[in-house]
Parts: sequence; C-alpha cells; structure tokens
Amino acid sequence: MDSAKSNPVSNVSKIRKCAGKETLQRMNYLYQACNAVATENESSNAASVMYSNLLIAVSKKAVQRIKRIL
Repeated sequence: MDSAKSNPVSNVSKIRKCAGKETLQRMNYLYQACNAVATENESSNAASVMYSNLLIAVSKKAVQRIKRIL
C-alpha cells in the first residue's frame, strides 16, 4: 500500500488556504442577497441598499477591495 494514499496529513499540505475565507464568504452572501432583492422587487430597494451598505462596511473592516458598481 502506498504511504501517500494512506496518510491524509500529507494531502492537507497540498491544499491552499485562503486568508479571510469567512469574510469573503460573508461578502459573497451579502452580494448575492443584494442582487436577489434588487431583481425581485424593483419598486422598493431599501433592503438592497441595506445589504450593499453592509457589504461595503464588511469589506472596509476586513480591508478587502470591491468595486462600487452596486
């Protein structure tokens, strides 16, 4: 039996880890929620504006750069 296949610890070192993964996931969720609300209800955009403002606040706190095309 091959030792590389039986040892899962050696495979972990090959996986790249993303710094700030939780923050990026949260920003992605907020972006998707903002777009979903904006396309669902075009007459009232208060929730969409709230989500986009929260997205910008999270990105500033995490020092992540996003384009302000929202």
